[in-house]
Amino acid sequence: MANYNIATSPWFGALITETPNGLVKTPTYYVYDLYRNHFGTTSVSVDTIGPSFNTSAVGSVSARTRVPYLDVVASSDANGRTYLAVINRNSSDSIDASIAVDGLETLPPTTVYSLQASQVNAINGAPLTSTTAPTNVTPQVTTWVPTQNEAYVFPPNSVTILIW
Repeated sequence: MANYNIATSPWFGALITETPNGLVKTPTYYVYDLYRNHFGTTSVSVDTIGPSFNTSAVGSVSARTRVPYLDVVASSDANGRTYLAVINRNSSDSIDASIAVDGLETLPPTTVYSLQASQVNAINGAPLTSTTAPTNVTPQVTTWVPTQNEAYVFPPNSVTILIW
């Protein structure tokens, strides 16, 4: 495993891949970048209730039940910002989520970093094999101005970081 996950590699999963057109940042690179550069330094608790799925056993990995589609972690930083990072594991459906932050009656305008792929095997640049889907997956930065009781919609196959 240590040999597989090197930074520059022609194999799916590397941070940067070499293509005939030069080096390309992969979707994996952007996930690392989001968590490194757009997330807080102090972990804070988060409660999540939402849809889940069951998995089958694969090789030595046991079957699991009630695996949450939304993988959610939260943090804060020394400047008083709160961060919420959400991975939507659902490969076909968006998930609407109500968000509440302790100490805030209403959510202020929120900076949103979102990375989304149309398929789980998306790769930037030329296809590496017949099992990868060439596309252009890069983070999008927007502002979400929530209205009273408005849910945030997490797209399928996405990593989203919200910052207050």
